[in-house]
Formats: sequence, structure tokens, C-alpha cells
Amino acid sequence: MRHVILVALTALVVVVSDGGSGTAVTLASGQQLAVELTMGTSGGIDPWVLATAPDRAVLHLSRTEHSAPAQLPGASGTDRFVFDAVAAGTTDLAATSTVRSTEERLTFQLRVVVR
Repeated sequence: MRHVILVALTALVVVVSDGGSGTAVTLASGQQLAVELTMGTSGGIDPWVLATAPDRAVLHLSRTEHSAPAQLPGASGTDRFVFDAVAAGTTDLAATSTVRSTEERLTFQLRVVVR
């Protein structure tokens, strides 16, 4: 029984990274969603910002975390947005960033369904 409890605790946080853009994720009310987006090598990508905030009645932003890239060639940092699934519903979120060297606009989009 202890093993089952540990598995349930692990499932409380669902992590979606850059490759999950354009997809959908389903959560249970009470779970957390962590969106982890790469800042690029050696700070070559501006920090990610929420361009479309989710419906707060469904998904509430609880905190943001930023890990700066190490001062090593090819190192990358991460912007992490952590949300709480608070009630049943469907909402979308989007984040944007810019590649400094080319001014290319990067976009991350995710649909979230809370049951």
C-alpha cells in the first residue's frame, strides 16, 4: 500500500516541456501542471512570458521559477510556470519568447482540460 501512495504523490505534478507545444493535457482537480521552457544556449533566448493566461477559475498560476544558463558554452536555462488545477473546465495558455540573434518569435501553446 505504501508503494501505491508514492505513485499517487508523483502523479500530482504533470510536467510539459517545449516539445509539448500544440498539445493538450488532462488533469484532475488538485493536480499541478509545470510548464518548463528552455531559454536557449548561453542566454540566446529571452525569458518566456505568458502571452495568454489561462482561465483562473480552471487553472491558477501559483509560481514562476527561472534558472539562468550556466556560464558555459551551449548551456541553457529554464523558465518554469507552475499552475494549480482548481476546477473542472477547459482553458488555453500560451507563452512567447524571442531569439536574440535573429529576432525570431517563439510560441508555446497548450490546452488544459481539468476534470
